[in-house]
Amino acid sequence: VGLLAFARDWSSDVCSSDLEGQQADNLYLVLEGRLSLAMYVPGRAPEKSIVSTISRGELLGWSALLPGRMWQATVRTLKPTRLLAIDGTKPRELCDRDHEIGYAVMKHVLTVVGQRLTESRLQLLDMFAHPDG
Repeated sequence: VGLLAFARDWSSDVCSSDLEGQQADNLYLVLEGRLSLAMYVPGRAPEKSIVSTISRGELLGWSALLPGRMWQATVRTLKPTRLLAIDGTKPRELCDRDHEIGYAVMKHVLTVVGQRLTESRLQLLDMFAHPDG
């Protein structure tokens, strides 16, 4: 059975979910729209700062694939958004059963994580280079 058999469609015009530190149960694929990832940045305003944006074709919720499964940021919709939600236990079970698939999935997830780290680093550098902005 393919992973899409366990997927469900989810849409929102405006949504903000303070998920940081909560258990990540689902993996999402952005079908339409744009979302931001925000987190508290010490030395900045008391509200969370956007550290990355996600749009069509990108993965959200990679934490659902890892041990510990904790969200790393708050998610906000920037444009009306449609997501494909996949129960995180299904890809984890698939990766455990078939190590070739598991390797391919984890390579993709690590690519996503690397991109997010780079985006976040650049955003933070910009924030601290312009402390009044």
